Amino acid sequence: MFGWLRRRLGRRPNPLDLEQRLARCLEERASLRLEGEDLYAQFAGTPGTDEARGQARRGRLDLAAEAFLEHFHDRIRPIFFLHYSEPHLLRPRLEQHPTDCRAILQGTEDLLAHRFSPLGVEPQSFGGTIDWFSDFRDHSWGRAHLLDLREQFAGRQPMPTVEMGPIAVTWEFNRHSHFVQMGRAYWLTGYERFASEFIVQVVDWSERNRPLEGVNWLDPETVAARCTNWLLALHMFLGSEQLTPDLLARIVSCLVLHGAVLAWFVRNSEQAPLAAASGLYILALSMPEMLLSRRWLDLAGSALARSAAWELGRDGLHRSGSVARHRLAAEWLLLPLTLHFLNRTAPPAGLTEAATASLDALNHLRPPAGLVPDLGQSASPGFLGWNCGSSEHGRRLLALGALTLRRGEFRAPNREMPGELYWWCGPGAAEQYNGLHNQDPGTNRRLFSEVGLTCARDHWEGKASWCLLRGAPAPGGFHDGRVLPPPERENPSHHDDALSLCLVLDGEPFLIEPGLPPLQSPASHLLSRVGYHSAPRLQGEPEPLVCRALPEGHPACREVRMQEREGGVLFSATRAIWSGPDQAWPLHRDVLFRPNAKTVIVRDRFEGQGEAMVETNLLLAPHMDILMRGDMGCLVRGKRLHARINPIFPTRFRYNHARGQMRPFGGWHWSEGRGLQPTSRLRYFTTLTLPATLYLWINWDAREPAVPRPRDLDLMLDGRRT
Repeated sequence: MFGWLRRRLGRRPNPLDLEQRLARCLEERASLRLEGEDLYAQFAGTPGTDEARGQARRGRLDLAAEAFLEHFHDRIRPIFFLHYSEPHLLRPRLEQHPTDCRAILQGTEDLLAHRFSPLGVEPQSFGGTIDWFSDFRDHSWGRAHLLDLREQFAGRQPMPTVEMGPIAVTWEFNRHSHFVQMGRAYWLTGYERFASEFIVQVVDWSERNRPLEGVNWLDPETVAARCTNWLLALHMFLGSEQLTPDLLARIVSCLVLHGAVLAWFVRNSEQAPLAAASGLYILALSMPEMLLSRRWLDLAGSALARSAAWELGRDGLHRSGSVARHRLAAEWLLLPLTLHFLNRTAPPAGLTEAATASLDALNHLRPPAGLVPDLGQSASPGFLGWNCGSSEHGRRLLALGALTLRRGEFRAPNREMPGELYWWCGPGAAEQYNGLHNQDPGTNRRLFSEVGLTCARDHWEGKASWCLLRGAPAPGGFHDGRVLPPPERENPSHHDDALSLCLVLDGEPFLIEPGLPPLQSPASHLLSRVGYHSAPRLQGEPEPLVCRALPEGHPACREVRMQEREGGVLFSATRAIWSGPDQAWPLHRDVLFRPNAKTVIVRDRFEGQGEAMVETNLLLAPHMDILMRGDMGCLVRGKRLHARINPIFPTRFRYNHARGQMRPFGGWHWSEGRGLQPTSRLRYFTTLTLPATLYLWINWDAREPAVPRPRDLDLMLDGRRT
């Protein structure tokens, strides 16, 4: 009898062996599957899942699927942002934000017609069948095994001979954020065609993307984002009659496999990616009936704080220095926290502190005018950034953080709650948000020394003045752990933010970042030519622009510094000026920001020897008008602002003013909300004998017409006179 029982138990699948199966599939370089009885064996502990498990053991898979669907229909906990029965409660709240509703519905016809444009590439239409491996350049990535692809991307195996488009475009497409957009459109309209299209696409993708096969399983962040978007969409379409028991079982099976792959990423990465840890945690938190949930919660929960500490560094800002990448990291911290907030449970140790630090950094980088500078290339819009620009994306994150963490300092003063929060916190979000008390963050200045970024403001009201200075990239830079093809790894986009200066004066944008548009936009080469933005450059520097990390000990390697001054603050930074392919000279920039005196003083000191053409480029906000220009500087007028820019060169200089022109190259600014906008670009240039010093005197006080002499400016900058 006992022998029969042992044999009987030996034939039963062990629900905890899914990770062992994954290890075997990796060893054999095969795909991973979870079908039939194996799926229901992964769930237990509730009447519905136990019934489904029992029916599956007896071979009645249709009855098991029905019990499974009934379980997900009946369960109330855990709360996963929104319950499928709440559209009638949420719709009246959303109608108070008609602009957001129109933005959701605006692109749905393109989605139903299989017309996609990830990361701003040229839109591509697919006929009857979607090519999930498309590079959006008329080619498709191969479907090799995950480990074979890693070998190819590492250069240890030959890559396809066809020149492929950026892999990030394919990954962004396969995050499936458009599933969530269709789910929201379904909630707003009740049209079943959105549910049917979701079902068609999710089934097609799962059949043609076996786990561990193809580039869509290669990037941990893509796998985590896709898993989370599937969960969000599933909870929106759960009330549709088209979501049959068999379809639900197929979707849940694929989600469990996503969890197994994410757990492998977390366990086998030297430094677990934050997205993988957060995506695994969200999945396990949303499905406590899954027997692996407790193990995955422990694994991901302990990795979350470590991953956040690695990616955000000691200053709380993403170590790449990119505000766009920082927003994505803040999302991965906020979503698990929001789930704990809604379910009134305690988050894992360190998660609250990491999310608070990331939002505090984002809050200080938020200019009063709301134009968040994207230092570096634009990234994915993430979960909260669709249908808006970078500024609104940051405001949504801060608002969600204020509500989740109960921190009033993250609220935008005198601004209502963004309508986006209803999708994450339910119909009662506005009442809770309005119950928070506005608070002052307590500091007006932040130095992010690890990434060479510093900012200051005079106060936190809407008409505040604000200044940001970017230093040179740190030696070695930041590597986010992504596996990239050799061409993309060896030839990054040519872009250099070093010594760029952003200014908001009396609440009005003044000097801005041109930024970079999403990948493959026709305007990307135009913006890259702006180069050093508001930083001076030497004529003849290598083009395309070279952004290099200098070795330790090089004279141009110096951290950004911040010093308190009476009535303001002094920023200092250094970068390398490449006089030739192999020769770099240090350029020292000092910026004295004095909002009380309504002045900003910029001093640039070139080292080096011999004569050189030196130029200074300034990119003004798109709405600014230049009333007068010449050797004595220019007058600038905004909506409320009147300011002057006076360059001070050691010899006579020339100037050039262009507004969004191609030849000579004028100014362009990329706004994620409005696209490419023409701006005024001021260029001052002359031939100087190095070493040399240049000054910029920026004043927005009409009662101060005089321009100080260089000697007086040096006294102010060196702290001998205020």
